[in-house]
Amino acid sequence: MARRSRRRKESGGGKGRWPDAQRLVRGAARDLKKALDDLWPTRDHRAEPERNLVFWVARRLSHKGFRPLFEVNFLGRKASRLDLVAIKKGRGTAFVLLCEAKNLWNGSGAANAAKDIKRLRKFGLGRHDLPRSRARCLLLLSVWREEVRDWWLQRPHRSPHPKRHAAHPGWRRLRWQIQRTGMHLSAVPGGEFEEEDGSTTTRWVLIATWRRPRR
Repeated sequence: MARRSRRRKESGGGKGRWPDAQRLVRGAARDLKKALDDLWPTRDHRAEPERNLVFWVARRLSHKGFRPLFEVNFLGRKASRLDLVAIKKGRGTAFVLLCEAKNLWNGSGAANAAKDIKRLRKFGLGRHDLPRSRARCLLLLSVWREEVRDWWLQRPHRSPHPKRHAAHPGWRRLRWQIQRTGMHLSAVPGGEFEEEDGSTTTRWVLIATWRRPRR
């Protein structure tokens, strides 16, 4: 019963469900936590750039036959990039995964996450432009407050912003992009970190997945 309750806490609503996403991100977060503990023991875990999580996601994807590429330019727009594009080719087909990641602290971070959703929708796949079922988008947001996780997973109607957070317009923009895109929302724990006062904080990775429409 406890396991079923835990699953409800880690999964929200929306279309575009990708069953492997939670397992992939949970494993990558576990790999990252172990690397931090073993190789770079620090209590300033919040200063860790999000690209570290992207690296471990890409590493796990490579074990599944994907070829990961980092900081991939938009076609014709060299100044705009995606954190990760991973491609797995088959006989006459391919699976393309587009990924962006952010550390989500406040309303300004929520506004940036909303922009990332738009960028993932508009990214040109070029010769890898494929049917809906063969291309997916993945958005990863690292948070350290359970009220943000709860806001992310609530359904069917989302409040304007998480509890104990200011009513910044960035939260509304993020909510609008979530509703417009029809994505599947979930969350996985990214490990417990010790604070300077001896307490522990759980890092959560918020996950959004959706099918990429054919352009």
